[in-house]
Amino acid sequence: MSRLIPRFLSLSILLFICFTSNAQQNYQLSVNSEPGSEVIINKFKFNKAFSDSTRMKSSVMELVQLLQSEGYLLAYLESFSIAQKQANARIYVGSRFEWLALTGGNITPSLFRKIGFHDRLYQGKPFKYSEVAKVQKEILDYAEQNGFPFAKLSLDSLKIDNNKFSAAFNFEEGPLIIFDSIRVEGNAKIKAKFLGKYLGIEMGEP
Repeated sequence: MSRLIPRFLSLSILLFICFTSNAQQNYQLSVNSEPGSEVIINKFKFNKAFSDSTRMKSSVMELVQLLQSEGYLLAYLESFSIAQKQANARIYVGSRFEWLALTGGNITPSLFRKIGFHDRLYQGKPFKYSEVAKVQKEILDYAEQNGFPFAKLSLDSLKIDNNKFSAAFNFEEGPLIIFDSIRVEGNAKIKAKFLGKYLGIEMGEP
């Protein structure tokens, strides 16, 4: 009898694992699109089995956002239905938008060299605003660390022609802010000159 107990427990655990595995994959997902766009969707990896409908719907919306981030700016979820735990999602993909040109505008070439920006990297490439936002952040961070904390940056001369974008950066550096002096307030017995050296703050520096 004692020998049968471990076997019984092993069998119970195995059945529990199989049952749990099947229960966690109750919903099946099928994604389709307009003729010719199925190939584009199939390039992206996404789950087709889910434990609940909420996760499945969220996964479909993430797929739409991923398409948009890859230049398919008009992508959207046309329909979504569930019957007998079989879900059907139809996503409109549309045309891919590309960069025709993204130029530096009024930004000096030396600044672009410092952050590693090259306009040729945007010619004929998918339009990804996340990459533009990254360049904008790098420029503003550099300006902030070099005495221009109120700098502004935007896209100017934006044009769309046959699903191709062209734009130029418009940079407003704002006033140069420099350190004047350090003033110690309170009862702390510490010299301002020591604080300046310790913090790397020098009078007249950005």
